[in-house]
Amino acid sequence: MKGGKKLSLQRRIYKFFKYRINKLLIFRKNKPVLFSLRGKSLIVLPEVFHPGMYNTSPYFAQSISNANIKTDNRVLDLGTGSGVGAVFASEYSKHVVATDINPNAVRCARINALLNDAADRIDARLGDLFEPVEGEKFDLILYTPPFYLGKARDWHETAFKGGEGEDHVCHKFFSNVENHLTPEGRVRMLWSTIADYPGMEEELARNGLEIIKVEQRDIMTEVVLIYEFRPKR
Repeated sequence: MKGGKKLSLQRRIYKFFKYRINKLLIFRKNKPVLFSLRGKSLIVLPEVFHPGMYNTSPYFAQSISNANIKTDNRVLDLGTGSGVGAVFASEYSKHVVATDINPNAVRCARINALLNDAADRIDARLGDLFEPVEGEKFDLILYTPPFYLGKARDWHETAFKGGEGEDHVCHKFFSNVENHLTPEGRVRMLWSTIADYPGMEEELARNGLEIIKVEQRDIMTEVVLIYEFRPKR
């Protein structure tokens, strides 16, 4: 199943009201928010994507427990946001790097590493895509890309809009990810049927990446997919 699927009227109505109820209950634009996700306490700072606002983040966090992460695996949580992926990955790996282009997100990830007693296992770094890990390779890369086309107007929007054409972060990610994987390395990437980035699976193939498996869950507002892929061998 690919992205870009138009939601039915019932799904659009459900999504409209769910988002606004969540926004009223848990989102504070200019204040830090403390919330719980699958037993983990997390803080979300202003201008950082709030994983409690959407069903995609709990599903991705849950999927990490099924990712077969070894203690000595090097894990990269690319575009970490509040650090959710890094915190959950650190339950299994002693070597987790969390990166983000948003300085508020990097600060947030560091706080959440401390809050969850994982500061010695999570190294949060500031930078765009693979810039903070130049020359490094990983056994697993976790990635939740911005699903939409368009230029972000502020730090918060970088979680949703990835640019246009060859400047879109997905294009840059797919064309460079192989350089940062170990020989047995793989990627787990969250995707959605509401994504408007075109031809994702075709772009994977053009970059010599093969899909190992796809997990999916219908969460009413969309169908969430978790792709696991690696360079063709």
